[in-house]
Amino acid sequence: MKIKLRAWREDDASRLYDIYRATPDLVHQMPALGGVEDARTLICEELLPSSEHIAWCLEADNQAAGCVGFRCMGRQPSGTWDRAWVYYWISAETRGLGITSRCVRAACDWAQNIDASNDSAVSPGKPAEQAKISYDFSALTSARSPCVRRLELGYRTNNPASAAVARHTGFVVEGVEREKFCYNGVLYDATIATETWTICWQPPHRLECRQPYKDSGSSSREHVES
Repeated sequence: MKIKLRAWREDDASRLYDIYRATPDLVHQMPALGGVEDARTLICEELLPSSEHIAWCLEADNQAAGCVGFRCMGRQPSGTWDRAWVYYWISAETRGLGITSRCVRAACDWAQNIDASNDSAVSPGKPAEQAKISYDFSALTSARSPCVRRLELGYRTNNPASAAVARHTGFVVEGVEREKFCYNGVLYDATIATETWTICWQPPHRLECRQPYKDSGSSSREHVES
């Protein structure tokens, strides 16, 4: 299997709608989609890059299969960002192979402008399955990093799959926010986890961006993966 992170395109609309119909828990991740045109609108309004929002399409064997996104907040005079809310999801048929963890780790390194040459991401899939997966993060290499100081994410306390992705990618649990998410009128508590690149911060609290992201060449939303 070939995995790639790339920008979303309008022509991903049909595939996005197929994923939505086949993955019931994505109702927690995106607005209701009634057809391909709704999916196209979602891509144009929510997934194409803007100054404050970057969403990467997770592609599996040349088809859209998931998403890793960042909503940046607190723009600094230097053009860097104080923090970003991280979200991710993946199609049902691509779960259980450690793909989400690997892609989230790579995207987070890019967002914080960390040299990932020594990729330490833990892919929880079985070794035999992992050996059959190749990763292409070259789009991250050529894209300008937002240089985010602090990454934050949240997942329902009863969502162990998303908890595993956060843990495997190095996020540290800070606590639980009561009734953080509301789905179909039901309130859910959420575990909040963060990752802070404190070494980048120097008095008087200015982020010193490192060299552009290097791909090792190897292999208010919550998060959906298993």
